[in-house]
Amino acid sequence: MSRRLIFISSILILALGAAIVFLIVAPRLPRRSDNRTKPVVLLSGRDDHGLLVQAEVPLQRSPDDTTPAAFLPNGSFVRVTEERGDWMLVESIAPPVRTGWINDFFLRNRALRLDGGGQVSFVDALLKDGQVMIAVRPIERPDAKPLWLPATALREVGARDH
Repeated sequence: MSRRLIFISSILILALGAAIVFLIVAPRLPRRSDNRTKPVVLLSGRDDHGLLVQAEVPLQRSPDDTTPAAFLPNGSFVRVTEERGDWMLVESIAPPVRTGWINDFFLRNRALRLDGGGQVSFVDALLKDGQVMIAVRPIERPDAKPLWLPATALREVGARDH
């Protein structure tokens, strides 16, 4: 056998070995859900004046199909998983997970901290011990380190009770 043929055979055997090792090890590697990189927003059932119009906001089956796929309470936090123009496919943070399409008119990207901490934007969200936690940053300091708060510590900007 020539040296060249031995060299090529060795490379092929090494490549095959590496592929086998990858197939064995890859399923065990921790994977970060790419959903965590999707925007977090607040679902609003309020009108332009901050008055509650819909306590339960419908999510549609598609932008063209107004049939409700699910309903979420006003003030729920959702993650945007897909965009089509003014329509967003959203998924609830709190269980049971509900998914559906909604016009961006019903979505807010900031809130007020109830502890007087001012307006904040949303960085991330997670479920911890059954409670929705939202990572926020002050609007005036977009480079600040995110602070994790319970979703119940936030309120829609401009929301009115009457």
